[in-house]
Amino acid sequence: MKHRFYLLLMTVMALISAAFLYHYLNKPIKAKDFTQMSIYLTSDQEVPYVISDKKVINEVIKKINSSPKEDISKIIFEHGPDGRIIFKGNTTIYEVKVFSYGGNVVTEKYYIHSNLFNDLIEIFGKL
Repeated sequence: MKHRFYLLLMTVMALISAAFLYHYLNKPIKAKDFTQMSIYLTSDQEVPYVISDKKVINEVIKKINSSPKEDISKIIFEHGPDGRIIFKGNTTIYEVKVFSYGGNVVTEKYYIHSNLFNDLIEIFGKL
């Protein structure tokens, strides 16, 4: 009986660890030390909107990481992204492409249904 309990406990721990690892590895943006976020839209002649509020940056990263994703290799775009978001930290820089007409994000691996710009409007409304 004691042996079965330990076996069950080890199995549950292994499953929890695997789920945590899978979730962490599938996050498009893994770093958390970003201090600046610059939003470039092609229609704005490359003049960025610069955000340095860490709370807002973390909210945007959380939204991107938690939104539904599709494998980018399975999608054919009629028009490509027309903007980009650059996250800058002390030692890291990470860039994603963005569609301004919906705010969905493109990374190296994923097309992310984030509806980001509507959420940015809500976030700025809270500040």
